[in-house]
Amino acid sequence: LVLPLCAKDGALALKNLLWMEELDGKLPFDVVLSHDDQTPASLVNGMVGVANRVFQKVDTFWYPAPQKKHWPAAPNCAWQNVARYMAAIVKKPWLFLEADAVPIRKGWLRDIAAEHYRAGLPFSGHFVDQSKHMNGVGVYPPDVARYSVGAFRTEETAWDVVLGKDLSLQEGGSMGYIHPSHTLFQHCWAVNPADGK
Repeated sequence: LVLPLCAKDGALALKNLLWMEELDGKLPFDVVLSHDDQTPASLVNGMVGVANRVFQKVDTFWYPAPQKKHWPAAPNCAWQNVARYMAAIVKKPWLFLEADAVPIRKGWLRDIAAEHYRAGLPFSGHFVDQSKHMNGVGVYPPDVARYSVGAFRTEETAWDVVLGKDLSLQEGGSMGYIHPSHTLFQHCWAVNPADGK
């Protein structure tokens, strides 16, 4: 499990971690807390303290703060850095769980892991039919760059959209690589008809 945090969403990330503890107590999984180097040490230390109560192993990973602070450049930077770390160091599939993604029932993480392994595909998450991509909160293979180099280079287009486009061009298309785990990932996707965003 990867829990990204930053100064902006740190309070929400901590609240989410406390909620995970309330739901399941101790979980038989490892967690990586990823953050930029401008995230206050007090926030990181507080997260580590709670994470040690919830997970079997806790690692932290930090990276240089993004130069561009707006969406999607800043979230792209966060995901790209942790994806490189997971490929180089952890080398296992990983669930990327942003601070605004909230578990809603006991057993959520065990069920996501079990369904991902049962499906046997590199990616699992909510597949957005309208734009043909998996929402960013999902399970990734250790070597995402094997499937999309573009997701690691993009600044002004969200990494999950670029990844979806790259997967759609490969043999078998997106559905040959993404398990649409809609029973375990709910995501409300909407497009504003006025501006198409």
